[in-house]
Amino acid sequence: RVVVRALTVEPPVITPNGDGLNDQGEIRFSIANVNLARQIDLRVYDLGGRIVWQENRMSFGDQVFFWDGRDNNGNLVAPGIYLCRVEVDADSGQASRLADQRSIAVAY
Repeated sequence: RVVVRALTVEPPVITPNGDGLNDQGEIRFSIANVNLARQIDLRVYDLGGRIVWQENRMSFGDQVFFWDGRDNNGNLVAPGIYLCRVEVDADSGQASRLADQRSIAVAY
């Protein structure tokens, strides 16, 4: 059974102001119990439920994504709290997607 494990977001608050300190968030997790690539979708949502940024890949095992506080158009997002949600294709016979999420804040 495919499992999303150990989802972390560091630092919990990013400050994408170009000073080299906490300018991006590092999103780490592991896809366990698979040895073939699966579709992985990482999305960042605002609290209104809108997708502000997303990245997709085919992979398995340990994963690292980086989010720099920009939306899909390259614009800096407004300060606030956002949700990082990872979804992974499940095994056949299971629910279609497995998911986990954590929050990340943007401050200026």
